[in-house]
Amino acid sequence: MSWLEADKFPLGRGFSDGKKVPTDTGSYRENAHRRDKRASFKIGLTPNATDEYALGYSIQKGQKEQPIYVGDRGDNPRYWRWPYWDKESVYFISNTALGNDHDLKFRVYHDEYKNGLDMYKDASFAKHDPTSAYKDNTYGGAMEFVSRAIQNHELHVALHYKHDKHKDGDIAYKDRTMSIAAEDLITLNDAWRLRVGLSHERRKSLDAGIWEKGSGNATNGVVEVMHDITDNTELYASAAYKTRFPTIKDRYSARMGRALPSPDLKSENARHFEIGARSEPWYGAKLDAAVFYSQVRDMIDTVTFESNMCTGHKVKGFCDQAQNVGKVRRHGIELGLEQRFSPEITAGFVTFGLKGVWSPRNDLSFEAGVRNLGDKNYEYKEGYPMAGRVWFAGATYRF
Repeated sequence: MSWLEADKFPLGRGFSDGKKVPTDTGSYRENAHRRDKRASFKIGLTPNATDEYALGYSIQKGQKEQPIYVGDRGDNPRYWRWPYWDKESVYFISNTALGNDHDLKFRVYHDEYKNGLDMYKDASFAKHDPTSAYKDNTYGGAMEFVSRAIQNHELHVALHYKHDKHKDGDIAYKDRTMSIAAEDLITLNDAWRLRVGLSHERRKSLDAGIWEKGSGNATNGVVEVMHDITDNTELYASAAYKTRFPTIKDRYSARMGRALPSPDLKSENARHFEIGARSEPWYGAKLDAAVFYSQVRDMIDTVTFESNMCTGHKVKGFCDQAQNVGKVRRHGIELGLEQRFSPEITAGFVTFGLKGVWSPRNDLSFEAGVRNLGDKNYEYKEGYPMAGRVWFAGATYRF
């Protein structure tokens, strides 16, 4: 269990609000209150060396305010507050070995999420638009069967069921998605592997308020060949047919008054071809390179057009809408190099902290310290400074 609450946080030495009309003029950050209460438990059973079963539950109840932009690059300030930001989850997972060559895995879950947003006119926080309130819940399950009975083959067969409900005010939207999938990872020899996969999915709208419901289905597949040049370098080539179902948000969201719903939105389909390499050329480094080509049909994109039906659009007399814009071809090259220099501090600034811990006995400890000892003024994102010098104290009891 945990409880975190803060009304404000101190600003670093040398801070100044860069806007023409400053909103943060004191030594503490304005509109920075947050409260987060969490509780969770997980109970597990491992009857032998291969099997495991676990039941888990977690709940979070939160409130949040968004500090106002204080940079000088012209971003529009947002005067937002979330009166509640709650989530509750319960799940069961299992993994059972059926002899030496087979595994059976199950997962069952239920998630509920509630969120409210107040958008105010200015920094006085005296007047705001109507609260944007959402209540979502999802439940479902999955079963996966893994077989290594055939030499050099690892076969996976999976079934998925998912039920989504999104409630916006008095209107509820419900989707049901089911799928079956199979994948075989074949070891051809010490250096070559082949991956073949196939799936079929169905999505059906069960409730859409005043809008049309609709449904969709898709069959997807992938073939990938992998070759190990060295222990740290792999080449691959793949061809895949992929489908993306439009989400509840894509089809029905009004985007806070900026958009019109699109209940008859079609699924997006793509043929994707890729050749690439993955490598770890030296310690702590990851190198990726790929050449790709995609043919996308019924691509989903946001289209802006003239209409007087959207009162929240930034340009009066216009609306946004998710639409199938047609066929699109994409091709290109991707190069990436990731290097881990240190598990510590983000590039661009250095902060120092100090903490002392006293343990009068094995199960009890007390601690006290300070973060950002030098009261450094720093930020991860321009216009949103982090906390200056902060003192803390705590106690831990283990049982």
